[in-house]
Amino acid sequence: MNVVNQDVISKMNIAGTVLEKFTDKEFDGEVVIPTWVKEISSEAFMECKISGVVIRCSCERIGNYAFDSCESLSDVYYGGTEEQWSGISIGYTPVKHPSQ
Repeated sequence: MNVVNQDVISKMNIAGTVLEKFTDKEFDGEVVIPTWVKEISSEAFMECKISGVVIRCSCERIGNYAFDSCESLSDVYYGGTEEQWSGISIGYTPVKHPSQ
């Protein structure tokens, strides 16, 4: 089970249910998106050095280029089913379903 790290949450600009920006471009660990986040904004993680991301099944939208130029991003985990993943509105982003 992936646990949300409070130190990592403090590096996220979250407005209501929208993760607008991850502010620490040098952070090189795994980011667990909190369950209350329903949208990851365009360019939210652009050029960050994160190695992995856990996207909860509560996420309904991923904006354009949300993970663009994340050269170290090697692991993407999704907490729902492939059918739920298919229901997410995803703008242009190099992130695909983890099974692909």
